[in-house]
Amino acid sequence: MSLGVFFMLLFNYIITIFQGRTDFRRFNGMNVLNPLIFLLAFLGLVMVFQLNLRGAVIAFLSGYAAAALAGLVVLLKTVRPDFRISGPDVKKLFGFSAHVAVGEIVTFLNYRFDMFLVGYFLSPKAVGFYAVAVLIAETLWYLSSSVGNVLLPSFGSMDKDARAALLQKTLHHILWISIFMILILFLTDKWIINSLFGRAFLPSVTALRGLYFGVIALSLAKIISSYILAEGKPNVTKNIAIAGFTLNILLNIWWIPKIGILGAALASSIAYAVMAGFDFYWLKRNIRMNWKLIMIPSMDDFRFYKNLLSGSRGMR
Repeated sequence: MSLGVFFMLLFNYIITIFQGRTDFRRFNGMNVLNPLIFLLAFLGLVMVFQLNLRGAVIAFLSGYAAAALAGLVVLLKTVRPDFRISGPDVKKLFGFSAHVAVGEIVTFLNYRFDMFLVGYFLSPKAVGFYAVAVLIAETLWYLSSSVGNVLLPSFGSMDKDARAALLQKTLHHILWISIFMILILFLTDKWIINSLFGRAFLPSVTALRGLYFGVIALSLAKIISSYILAEGKPNVTKNIAIAGFTLNILLNIWWIPKIGILGAALASSIAYAVMAGFDFYWLKRNIRMNWKLIMIPSMDDFRFYKNLLSGSRGMR
C-alpha cells in the first residue's frame, strides 16, 4: 500500500508539472489513462479472477502507477531535470505551498463536513438523500474547475492588464453558462433523480435546489482563486476558505436540526456566496474591473457561442 501512495503522489506531481507548462495534451492524457487502466484491471482482477476487495485495491493503484510511470517517461524526454537546491527558492516554495495546502484541506472539509453534521443531527437515510444532492450539484463545477486548471498557469505567464482582461471575460462566461446549466437542471432535477436513483430519493430534490445558488457562487470563486494564486497570494485564498468553512459549520449547526437537509444545503450556499463575495472584494481593491461587462449579457455573447458551436461542428 505504501508503494501505491508513492505512485499516487508521483502522479499528482507530474500532472502538476504538465499543468504548469500548459501542456494540457499530456495533462489530460494522464488523467484519462489513470481511470482507463483502473477499469481494465478491475474487470480482469475482480470480474474474471474474483479477487474482490484485494483486486479492487490493486486495480485502483495500478491506474495511478501506470499513469505516473508513463507521465514520468514523457516528462524526462521533454524536460532536463535540475537537481540543484537553492535555499531561497526552497523557502519560497514551502512558504507558498503551506498556504495552498491549508487552503486545499479546508476547502475539502468545506465540501464534505456537512455530511457528518447531517448524520449527527439527522439519520443515515438523510445522509443518503443529501449525498445524492451534492453529487449532482458538484457535476456543475467540472466546467469552472477545468477552466481554473487551465487559467492558473496562463495567468502566471501574463502581464497584469492582460491577466485582468482574461479574468473579466472568463467570469462573464462562467457566470452565464452556470446560470443556464442551473436553469436546465432546475427543470429536470426531479426526472434525473428519479431516473438515476429511483423515487425513494426524490427528497434529495429539495436539498439540490438549495445548493443551486451556491454552485453559481463557487463557480466564480474557483476562477478568482486561480487569479489570486497567480498573483502569488495563497494566504488570501487560504483565509477566504477558512472564513467560508467557519460560517458553513455554524450555519449547519443552526439550521440542520430546524429544517433538515435543506438547512445543510442553504448553509453551504451562503458560505460559498460569502467566499465569492470576499473574492470580489479583493478584486475590487486590487485591480480595475468593468463590473457591468461581467454581469450583463450582450449580443456579442450569442455570436460568440454561435461561432463556438459552429467551430465544434466543423471539427467533426
